[in-house]
Amino acid sequence: VFIILLPLYRLENITVKQRRIFSAIIIIVFCIGSFGLYYQFGTPEILPLLAQREEKLSVIREKITTNSEILKKDPKNLKAWVEIGDSFMETSQFAAAANAYKQSILLSEGKPELIMSYVHALILGADGTVTPEAKKSLDIMLILQPENEQVRYFLAMYKMQSGDAKGAMEDMKGLYKSLADDSPVKALIDRQIGRK
Repeated sequence: VFIILLPLYRLENITVKQRRIFSAIIIIVFCIGSFGLYYQFGTPEILPLLAQREEKLSVIREKITTNSEILKKDPKNLKAWVEIGDSFMETSQFAAAANAYKQSILLSEGKPELIMSYVHALILGADGTVTPEAKKSLDIMLILQPENEQVRYFLAMYKMQSGDAKGAMEDMKGLYKSLADDSPVKALIDRQIGRK
């Protein structure tokens, strides 16, 4: 910028005001150009990722619309409820996802995988808090699948969030000992306690 402006300051027949205006224009153009170049070439990997994300969101929105139309005609269509729940989860619309999974649970007469999808939607919708509604579903899951790692983990978290730190730690230790080395829940606990 200074190299461009240097000849301007050597000219004698230009007023101080004209120099300032011309300097300001050059600096603004330089800043805009620099920003444009950085945007275009400084972050080349971000632009394709943003395009891919937008394309994916477009497909998900289309799925939501399609399944909404199906459910208007056939409110008992289990597949459409599950798909719309999954779509809402992908777009972080957790309350809508929870509602869709709740409908799918009723229609499937309590499929465990749908109950867990419902639990995940409730917990994510509450910013990681295991809500009383999620706890009820987890209690049902504990009867259906007493060895389910995620169920035991979330129930321990519920105890912790409810103020029963001692009970939560005992449950978490028992769970941790029972987990295989490649368990995602074990990896999650390790991250939380700073082991990895």
